[in-house]
Amino acid sequence: EEDRAYREEGNFLVGETDTEKVLMSYIGSDEYVVIPDGFTSIAPSAFAFTNVRRVEIPDSVTSIGDEAFHSCAYLTELVLSETSGLRSIGNHAFEGTQISSLLLGPDFEEMASSALRYSRVVEIYNLSSFVLTPNSNGKYYGADTVLNVYTPNDGESIISVEEGAVVYAY
Repeated sequence: EEDRAYREEGNFLVGETDTEKVLMSYIGSDEYVVIPDGFTSIAPSAFAFTNVRRVEIPDSVTSIGDEAFHSCAYLTELVLSETSGLRSIGNHAFEGTQISSLLLGPDFEEMASSALRYSRVVEIYNLSSFVLTPNSNGKYYGADTVLNVYTPNDGESIISVEEGAVVYAY
């Protein structure tokens, strides 16, 4: 494992190696945060328990760690572009937030089994070939609410999950 150098950069604690630049922790107090381009990942618990309301994530970020936004009670907007390089989302990433929708860009490939647990996410706009599937208890990634998935082809809801029952729109 490469040695990681730690430093402060603006409102962020950064962990950096030759190949990655990790947002280890948000140390600012702004409610509206724009993560600068160049970060490759958001570490576990990086924003946990902060008062952020809106976070813009650059296309360079490929992963969001476990509990990255855990208990951000005021977080209503997570901004990802249609060209987002995000590939994975960890467990409980949005637990305790107010985010209601999520955009998965073309490179997305992995969502942890409880990524949406205790979150308010009800809509996912999926631009990738990643197939969203329910886990063993019939829920999508721990979501406790109806989850609608939209794809770029039809713009219509293709999957909804209500009380564990899967409904496909034809």
